[in-house]
Amino acid sequence: MTKEELLTNLLNGAGQIRADLNAAAEELNAYLEQETAFKLTLQELQESKDVLEATILLAEETPEGRINGSNEPKRKRQTTVLLAELAGGDDAYGKVCREHQHTAKQLEYIKLDIAQATNRYSALRNQARLVSSALTALGS
Repeated sequence: MTKEELLTNLLNGAGQIRADLNAAAEELNAYLEQETAFKLTLQELQESKDVLEATILLAEETPEGRINGSNEPKRKRQTTVLLAELAGGDDAYGKVCREHQHTAKQLEYIKLDIAQATNRYSALRNQARLVSSALTALGS
């Protein structure tokens, strides 16, 4: 293979790498936008969940009364058990809990997609550097 043929092949390869890099960057940006949207949704669901929990706890009557002093650990355990039971229900709190859990899982999947897209983008950048170095070496 002559130097000219090698240069032509490298230039063609560089063009394809550039196109692949642009596509990988677009894919990565799309995943980052999805991540932002899921984070906002998760935050809104958490706020709804917090309000509903506060409402539930204010309405809940227990022999120990409100959380204070010596009965605080027992009350916290009771609260945890109560909220866990209600999270499985069909009322507003149960629905918010399930939606919160589903959104959190989707966010984890998006984070995996972002990691994979970042790896693809990095690999393509490395290929571009190699081709650039080869072109520089052949051009001198």
